[in-house]
Amino acid sequence: MPSEQTLVRLTKAFQERLELIHTRAGRLTAVEWDRLGSWDELDIERFARRVDPVFTAARQATVNASAGYYSLATETAPVLVPDAAIAVQANLRAPFTAYWHGLAEGRPWDEALAAGRSRATSTAVDYVASTSRRTASFVAGDGIVGWRRVLTANSCAWCATVSTQRYRSAESADFGHDHCDCIVAPIYGDADPGQVINQVRVDELEQLEQVA
Repeated sequence: MPSEQTLVRLTKAFQERLELIHTRAGRLTAVEWDRLGSWDELDIERFARRVDPVFTAARQATVNASAGYYSLATETAPVLVPDAAIAVQANLRAPFTAYWHGLAEGRPWDEALAAGRSRATSTAVDYVASTSRRTASFVAGDGIVGWRRVLTANSCAWCATVSTQRYRSAESADFGHDHCDCIVAPIYGDADPGQVINQVRVDELEQLEQVA
């Protein structure tokens, strides 16, 4: 298996790749949100049709990047992952709920619309993150003793807490909150790239708390 140093390097590169994917998907999803013109119950299906190409492309890019990362991390041959095997559904109703909630609270229309836009963007982030985690199970090799959730520069204190745990499968590590972009990394014996990266992130979070 690769050395821990190599695994850390691969994991960081993979995180950067996923960030590019979900940033682009989020931006395009937000564009389609703004183009709707009306944001009523009947517009949810129309929104879903508009963003379907965005999420399809994001899923394919995420699966490809994830399959490449896990095959390199496990030193196994790349595995072709069928789309049907990744059962992740984007919650496209959530942006409308955020918009309606804002209006119900008496917020200005533009603020309510912005709340919906923000939720639409995070829906794309969540979709990419979950797709990546689910892909892991199909391409990981033998010899894995657990999984670790790996923090990013955007991680919060809650994510830092759950990153200290080991998980028996990639599926069991597939959870989070709105706009959570943590990935999962395999653990081989004492080689735990997630633990190494997470310690750096935790130190950064603690420094931010001290400044605040």
